[in-house]
Amino acid sequence: MKTRLSIILLASLALLGFRTVSPEERAKDIIQRAEGHFTIQEYAELYRYVRITNDGDVFEGQMLIIFRYKDDKINGVFRLLPDDDNKGVTLLSRQEPNQRPKLEMYDHNTDEGGPVELSEVRKKLGDTDWYLEGIYDDDHNPWIYENVKSANYRGYDVDVIVGRYRERDMRDATGYDHRRMLIRKSDEQPLSIEFYDYSGQLIYCVDLLSNEHFDFQGETKSRTRQLQLIDFQTGSTTVLTRIRSNWNPQLPEKIYALEYADDWNEETDRLVTSKLMRDLNSY
Repeated sequence: MKTRLSIILLASLALLGFRTVSPEERAKDIIQRAEGHFTIQEYAELYRYVRITNDGDVFEGQMLIIFRYKDDKINGVFRLLPDDDNKGVTLLSRQEPNQRPKLEMYDHNTDEGGPVELSEVRKKLGDTDWYLEGIYDDDHNPWIYENVKSANYRGYDVDVIVGRYRERDMRDATGYDHRRMLIRKSDEQPLSIEFYDYSGQLIYCVDLLSNEHFDFQGETKSRTRQLQLIDFQTGSTTVLTRIRSNWNPQLPEKIYALEYADDWNEETDRLVTSKLMRDLNSY
């Protein structure tokens, strides 16, 4: 099964005050404010996906996405759950401040795994249920933001921001030259993220299909619930729906260890999903 998904959570905040700023400064300001809406130290989420290929084949499955922010370090787990067609794949990521993440992947279908180097990212991860955009944290890698302007998209007023990795080898690893972000001004929600290759060709995009409001520490927040990924190179469409999340799962420390990727099994799946299904601190 070949699937390419991107879980991209973006937001924006209008620039305050009356100071004169360049479009580049304003773009950077909007993006950097994205993670300032509310702080989460650890969370686990369970997604359901449905993928339709260009030939009309339909694939369904589930995926766990887990992150922990501690001591300015970021740990991530991307886990394709076993189903009738596969035995599962596990990717673990650890990112130190101002460094690129170290990646460890294990494919339980082939009983193979190990470290993933930057030059191998597209080859090893491009056809799995995650993509580099969900692994690399924007705050920890230098980006160039530009071309901020207002536009109308699907009847909404949006900010349009173009962003690219400053380092060429990072762009080569992702397989795209830049991304174009359309962020709704009224509620700071992304409506679409478009990815372009070096020739300017649109290769895939992620569209917001639905969002939901929830209470977080006494304040009403909004977040994306359902995403659609369209891959124009393969002609496939994938819809991801978050079916459960917990922002305080209190998971064992060992599951974040890079060398744990090959030890992840269905017992670990049950442990994590049992934490997700608790009503306490779940959203």
